[in-house]
Amino acid sequence: MNPQYSEFTYDLAAGASVEISRVASFVVCLAATGPFHIGFDQSPMSEFRQGLTFSPDTDFGKTRIENRGNEAISVTLGFGRGGIADARLVLSGPLDVSPVSANDLEAVAPVLIGAGTAVEVAAANARRRDVIIRNLSVSQQVWVMGTAATSQVGHPLDGKEGLSLPHNGPVAVYNPTGAAVQVSVLELEYSA
Repeated sequence: MNPQYSEFTYDLAAGASVEISRVASFVVCLAATGPFHIGFDQSPMSEFRQGLTFSPDTDFGKTRIENRGNEAISVTLGFGRGGIADARLVLSGPLDVSPVSANDLEAVAPVLIGAGTAVEVAAANARRRDVIIRNLSVSQQVWVMGTAATSQVGHPLDGKEGLSLPHNGPVAVYNPTGAAVQVSVLELEYSA
């Protein structure tokens, strides 16, 4: 048997139905703006929704779909034969993409950054979600960067300012001033 696959979209008013004559081994609902009922050959009607697939033991030749709701709907169905498999991901409704909060805090004692030096204040940490750095100086500016370098690159942090970075790589601070500066470091981590 040669593989075959076709997709069709049907718009059904409230209370409407349609009968489709097509021999197939399976039918998949790729999209539907609402729930509907479906029946195959002489079988009774059943509820059906987006993302569901029907694959009986034998081919079917007639498909009936009904909109029993109070509003018009649009339904896209895929009909196939010959061992075709549909591996698409079909999602329906809201998808919760809320961030997972960190559940460990790793507080490091204030780090002293000597005049004209750069110090790595947080090593690379695959478990870290964020690192929070605060310049404890009242007036001296420091620079936050990825790799320790004695140049004013990265992000400037004035006295008493803080910075939260969603970063799990190394973090360094450069102090271009003529006096030592302390910075506080707090890492938010996921549990091991």
